[in-house]
Amino acid sequence: MLTLVDLRDNQIDTMRDLSEHYFLEALLLGNNKIKTIKGVNQLRYLQTLDLSHNSLYAIEGLDYIPIRELNLSHNNLISVEGLSNLPCLSALNVSNNSITTLFPLSKCSNLTYVDASHNELNYIRQVEFLADIEWLQVFSMHNNPCYSKPHYRLRVIFRLPNLQKLDNISISYEEKV
Repeated sequence: MLTLVDLRDNQIDTMRDLSEHYFLEALLLGNNKIKTIKGVNQLRYLQTLDLSHNSLYAIEGLDYIPIRELNLSHNNLISVEGLSNLPCLSALNVSNNSITTLFPLSKCSNLTYVDASHNELNYIRQVEFLADIEWLQVFSMHNNPCYSKPHYRLRVIFRLPNLQKLDNISISYEEKV
């Protein structure tokens, strides 16, 4: 009946099959050397997965798991492809990677929080892929190439009118107007 596993900071380089721990709710694997996500596809109660500070190049092996919180920050990701089959995903951290587009997130309709800071997003218009996500309230995109463009903040707020916070700063009523 194991529900929480904390294996952070253990120099782990390979994920093994965890299907025997069917009731696992939180799996913390940050600060390891993992290159491939595997062994979690049978975990039907998994809600929190932390794979930050690893060596991931792709997001795979997570289809139809009820993950609500996913931390993939500080990896080697160039794409967020592979998240569209996570129906419960509400909080996503993909900061400090090399991501160039937010398009695959357009299918993640339950997102409320996204941190895509410190990536390679060149165009402010990338946020338009998130415009139909009606529950998105907190979004971070600072320290991307587009962050230094004129009127960055107002342009993002205009494209995402439901946001409450942008880059860790609350959005004022005046900014929304």
